[in-house]
Amino acid sequence: MTIHCTADPPPGPFQTILFPTLAGDSSEVAQEMFQALHT
Repeated sequence: MTIHCTADPPPGPFQTILFPTLAGDSSEVAQEMFQALHT
């Protein structure tokens, strides 16, 4: 397992992605991050 803590995701491909969020976080920000990780 490798842990990255950066503003942008590292180059993939990935088998599994763990993306923790807080209950009060903006869903728009989370959606943008999921789209970036998917591509």
